[in-house]
Amino acid sequence: MPKAAKVFLILKHGTALRNFLKTDFLPTLLSRPELEVHVFTPLWNDPSLVEEVANSRVRLRPMPEYREGSWEKKVIRLHRNSWASRSRLRSYWSERFHKRPNAWLLHASEFLLGLAVAPIPEKLWRRWINNASHDEASRALLLKERPDLIFYVNHNQRENSLVKEAQKLGIRTLYFCENWDHLYQWPSNLVHDELLVWGPIVRDLVVKHHQVRWSKITCVGVPQFDVYVNGRLPDRDTFFREHKLDPSVPLVFFATTADEDFPYNHEMIDIVLRMNEAGQFHRRCQFILRPHPRCDFAKYEKYGQRPGVYVQRAGRPAGVADGWNPSVGDMVELASTIRHSDVVICPSSTIIVDAIACDKPVVAIAFDGNHEDLDFYLSHRRIFKFELMQDILRFESFQVAEKQAEFRHFFNQALDEPKVGSVGRQAVRSELCYQVDGQSARRIAEEVLRRLPTAGETQFRQVRMPTAEKIGV
Repeated sequence: MPKAAKVFLILKHGTALRNFLKTDFLPTLLSRPELEVHVFTPLWNDPSLVEEVANSRVRLRPMPEYREGSWEKKVIRLHRNSWASRSRLRSYWSERFHKRPNAWLLHASEFLLGLAVAPIPEKLWRRWINNASHDEASRALLLKERPDLIFYVNHNQRENSLVKEAQKLGIRTLYFCENWDHLYQWPSNLVHDELLVWGPIVRDLVVKHHQVRWSKITCVGVPQFDVYVNGRLPDRDTFFREHKLDPSVPLVFFATTADEDFPYNHEMIDIVLRMNEAGQFHRRCQFILRPHPRCDFAKYEKYGQRPGVYVQRAGRPAGVADGWNPSVGDMVELASTIRHSDVVICPSSTIIVDAIACDKPVVAIAFDGNHEDLDFYLSHRRIFKFELMQDILRFESFQVAEKQAEFRHFFNQALDEPKVGSVGRQAVRSELCYQVDGQSARRIAEEVLRRLPTAGETQFRQVRMPTAEKIGV
């Protein structure tokens, strides 16, 4: 029998707001009578978000503010070096050299320091970091509101002080890793009660490199991919008509990455468009160009003046870390674009996985515009040597072009034989995405509901909790 319950959702990024407030996740949660949902987000007072989630049982709240103390910072830094030295994931060390290519002595000292403490298990590191964290404001809030469960989606951010204090009080927590690449790049600074992940590839990564028990992990799929199969997209004729596209000409979707991550976006756009205009592709194409949400859209609008190029805004800009707060309409626009494109090209992005989910051929750009002689650690090709890319490249699900000539060859192959790589894409959908069935957001919500108490139960370890009055709440 259900009882009145309260859930805290910690959603810092626009991506998280998209995945959990604009999918079937929130309606599924609210299907439980008397459930109260508190959403912690930087956009808690944004008028558009307030309107989109308007419900008497949903409360938008500001993110908790917290700064680590000096001891906590030292433990976190030492833990990071330990994890990186033990796992030796290229995703971490390549980025260190990319940002500071000449600091060999610093990187070597960090690696050796990490090796010295590498035998310490992850479980102990997370316990030490948890114990070193003290956030009285979060503790007071938890004692006042007494939530039954905290749901969070990032594993190493300051805002997770709320999670740490909840665990000290015995409040149940549930972690969903919304960005598959995060687990390849950073250790977790939290003690996870239970984890939800995309699919088996991520589950195996968590077990191997983050030392989490298999029994704590559940595969649920990718919530932002639900829109691809839930029947809400316009058909091809409607989409082409609305965007004034020619249905007889192949449509290419070109998604950039953020300018700070790939400073050669404009060079690459010019290279690809020149190839098309010079007849180097087997068929003349039309393009939808989508700058990354963190790109300055105004700098890309000029491409819309060229024939056969439509420039698409990624979504509503917003003052969050990933730069956007996409609406449901923005989600449908992106999904429709991928669904109705013939080929997808991009430097490196989760868009690659989006395209694979729709069984679209992808040509990834692993060269640096006209700068083909860059050092490996400065070149974009380093990204495709990372484990996160290698884990899906082994299925031969998409092509990686390290030179302009390779790009032209792979692009023409994708135009002529779009089914090449389809078997590999199916394998990625199964191994990385678990199921692309339109039900992932619902599955995540059901995992939350399943962990809420029934009548007569409580999620608190009362013996460890002072009363709210004792700390002045």
